[in-house]
Amino acid sequence: MRLDPGFKQFYQWCKERDIPFIIVSSGMAPLIRAVLVGLIGEEDASEIEIIANDVTLSDDGKWDIKYRHPSSGFGHDKSQAILPYRRLEKPPTIFFFGDGVSDISAARWADVLFAKEKPNGENDLATYCTREGIKHLEFNDFSQAIPVLSSIVNGEKSVAEVMA
Repeated sequence: MRLDPGFKQFYQWCKERDIPFIIVSSGMAPLIRAVLVGLIGEEDASEIEIIANDVTLSDDGKWDIKYRHPSSGFGHDKSQAILPYRRLEKPPTIFFFGDGVSDISAARWADVLFAKEKPNGENDLATYCTREGIKHLEFNDFSQAIPVLSSIVNGEKSVAEVMA
């Protein structure tokens, strides 16, 4: 598993500004954590909340996946990670990054939705959003999102202006 080349810079930018950083994935939390440790170090990786499927380790060494939402085709309905924030009296601005079909359930709930362009040109999330009229921004790597977040966080632009 390889992370986006701009991920580390993006994470550091968010950390320096106390912007909460949560990974929502249909993958398995221990594997995601291991990749993060290799990329950004154990201390920083331990500060990132990961909302993903989990595993239990059997005595024989086998992993048994514990799906967050077994009825979801991906084991994790990502909208369920966003909706609690939407229900807050003063909900935060939600920036969501995705690239595939497992991100579709969350697409409508993000304030600013980033759909990652893939090398082969396929992007199930962007295709879905275009078809459904969901505004989104396409990006190649996380470092490209910094100016967008910066303009909103610094009050230079509103979410509506960025998404227009």
